[in-house]
Amino acid sequence: MRNLEMLGAFIPLRSNFGLELSLENHDAASGVTDGWVRRPKEQRIGIPQHPFSNEVERDEYRRVGEVGYMAERKAAALTWIRSHPARFAELCLVRARLFWFPSRTAFKRDTPLPVLRPVLAAAISLLALARLVLMFVRREPARWTMIAAIAGYAGVFVITHVNPRYAYPLFGLSLVLAADAALRTATWLRRVSRSACRQNAEFRRGSKCQTR
Repeated sequence: MRNLEMLGAFIPLRSNFGLELSLENHDAASGVTDGWVRRPKEQRIGIPQHPFSNEVERDEYRRVGEVGYMAERKAAALTWIRSHPARFAELCLVRARLFWFPSRTAFKRDTPLPVLRPVLAAAISLLALARLVLMFVRREPARWTMIAAIAGYAGVFVITHVNPRYAYPLFGLSLVLAADAALRTATWLRRVSRSACRQNAEFRRGSKCQTR
């Protein structure tokens, strides 16, 4: 109701999807949030930028208003996506990888433990993925709920742009899945080890009996 009253349009959640979609879906896109910032200034010309940091975009935002501005950016992004479907699909794959397996360069230079963080993120993601696969193999009732919760959130960033901090809201769920996978793996390894020990002990006893 607030958005309808203030902006003159029905916006159930947020109005900025068109802007976010345009930021990393263009000819020079890399898939990373604020990827244009990492480029030299001479390479930023013509790259869609955020009105927060670009005066020209702020002026356009003020001129047409929030709803109109977001519609313009959305139209530009969709036009590019329709004309570059293969590149868009490639960017989506890149963003999916960066969401679950962020590279070291995706973190800011002053980030604590810059080398360890990507390794931990990758380990948690791999274990969580393994647990999800096991849920489907065993046809566990909660499997579709888990997929919906994860894909429903992560999917937005897969088609727009990715920053390591965007994965934080899913960190708790991913950690639970990863911990469960690790515990199941440890239990299985312990069971295999005990079974091997028993078989080895039985073999030794049998060998001794045969030599007597």
